[in-house]
Amino acid sequence: SLGLLAVLCLSPSLLGNRVGEAFGGLGAADPALLWVAGIAFAGMSICGALAWRAALSASGSPLPVVDASARYAVGCGVNAIAPAHVGSAVRVALFGRVTNGGCWTVGGAAAAVGVTRFVWLGALIAIGSAGGVLPRWPLLVIVALVGGAGALAFAAQRFSLPARLDRLLASFSLLAASPRDLAIVAGWALAGAVAKVAAAWAVVAAVGVDNARR
Repeated sequence: SLGLLAVLCLSPSLLGNRVGEAFGGLGAADPALLWVAGIAFAGMSICGALAWRAALSASGSPLPVVDASARYAVGCGVNAIAPAHVGSAVRVALFGRVTNGGCWTVGGAAAAVGVTRFVWLGALIAIGSAGGVLPRWPLLVIVALVGGAGALAFAAQRFSLPARLDRLLASFSLLAASPRDLAIVAGWALAGAVAKVAAAWAVVAAVGVDNARR
């Protein structure tokens, strides 16, 4: 995958004229801001890896930081060049090889991390809605999703479930029972969201989108 990515970077015209023009426009971008964007994107990947690691650790599968970061980064690399979030499936498979419960446990941990991200996204949308910048209906969707996750955590704690479903919901129930672990996962998810916003801002500023509109 790294070889294919290198070929595309050297010959962006293979992806079409518009992509080639976009790569050509990078020559006029601010190098310092591009470095900021690159560092922020790398930080986003690391925060995502640490959030997954914390959720899996709560499920009884502790992983070294370097190991978890490497497996997560491979998924990010595949997502960068493959459609339909194929990298996410690759990431689950890689973590499943070293996780108790395999891919079912990893899928549940990934879903739990996703829910914490939705919580932070809901907070941002709530702030935007209060200021009249954003509509309120996405907030209702997020509240429904978080409420559904809470119901799943309750069900996993109270009822006897099939083995695979129990492994899938293990992260939800264990994080709900451990405020400390939940805070760690939520903290890394928040840090990843901040890094993502910073990366997007740096890219936009580097290519002068604001100046172009003026």
